[in-house]
Amino acid sequence: MNSQEKKITTATQNPNPSSVATNCSVVNRDAAWRATNQTAGLGWTVKTLEGTAEFTLTARFVGSALSAEGLAMREALARCKERGLKRLRCESDSAQLIKALTSGEAQPELYGIISDVCRFSSYFDEISFSWISREKNNVGQAKQCLVEEEVFVPGT
Repeated sequence: MNSQEKKITTATQNPNPSSVATNCSVVNRDAAWRATNQTAGLGWTVKTLEGTAEFTLTARFVGSALSAEGLAMREALARCKERGLKRLRCESDSAQLIKALTSGEAQPELYGIISDVCRFSSYFDEISFSWISREKNNVGQAKQCLVEEEVFVPGT
């Protein structure tokens, strides 16, 4: 595949994840959102042949749970780009987010985030976005990130 060619897969469901190319890094992401202070805990894992790396981030002024889900995907892709990964399989248990990414039909609250995800996606040689069940999305650090935020940040 030359540098001008790109394979982008936008499957909305992936019932057989083993059928996806084995040379892709697998990105699982999750988000937890607290409406009372509009804070989101973002968490994601990146599985490569070398192992699994886990990441967390706390985001403030997040307007909805769906926005938090989108921000988690955006941050995961940004870190994958920084690490020089070129082939990704992105999995999410957010059906709304996957639909927005694969159909181009996003709710207004996601417009900017989807635009950022598309911009990051152009960097990768191959990228796919797939829905997985919540049971298979074992990224638990997003909620922990919110718990830590509550412990370390004084109330206002």
